Amino acid sequence: MKHFALAICLFLGWGAKAQNLAYDTTLLNTLHPPYNIESYFLLLPTNVFQPLQYITGDSVVGTDERKELLQRLDFHEAITSDRILFLDTLNKRKAFLRLNTLTDGEGYVVEMTYWNRKNKPPLIALCLSNWAMCCHHSELSFYSFNGSSWKIEDPLPAIELSNFVHTDKMRAEAIDLLTPPPLSINLPLEGKNITVYIDDGYIDIDYDAMGLTALDVKQLFDHMYRNEIELEWTGKVFKITN
Repeated sequence: MKHFALAICLFLGWGAKAQNLAYDTTLLNTLHPPYNIESYFLLLPTNVFQPLQYITGDSVVGTDERKELLQRLDFHEAITSDRILFLDTLNKRKAFLRLNTLTDGEGYVVEMTYWNRKNKPPLIALCLSNWAMCCHHSELSFYSFNGSSWKIEDPLPAIELSNFVHTDKMRAEAIDLLTPPPLSINLPLEGKNITVYIDDGYIDIDYDAMGLTALDVKQLFDHMYRNEIELEWTGKVFKITN
């Protein structure tokens, strides 16, 4: 069997390093530091929302659309105005924003937050989670804004599939057993840590090749596997919490 020890970036489809970080600089005439979650949402480069065009058609989530969303374009208003995106959650005190989509069978959840850092601009996270009947996976990117330009950040450790295994004893066997499934992410509304999930519906165990029954596999799976891990914020970077 092949050994699967793939980093999380392969699951999440990070493309941040290839992004164009141009943004609407006219916003600087009205937005001034210290910035809050609304300010960062408006200032974000338009290209970071490009994956959403899969469900919005040719619509770009530009400055004007983001301003409309911040005017509390909620679920009911989105229905009556024939809009795809709506503002699900906005908590300025906790620096958290969530958008959702009015679509059937497939859609996106957009989450955004930031962490303050000592002697550095805040670390800003944008998570685009695509859900469908078949799967759920996330694309997570990190940025900072110095008041004039955006910078890509990389504060995550290397996360491997083996991190979802309960014990070191089972770890080597588990890596052989598991085919990498898509991962999904929740940014924190409460606290500072990020939660990474794995969907056990996508675990592929070749029990025939191992001479095991389905019941054997279920018992083995329940013993060795957990469906989430937590990334703890240290004030500078994230570390895996065991």
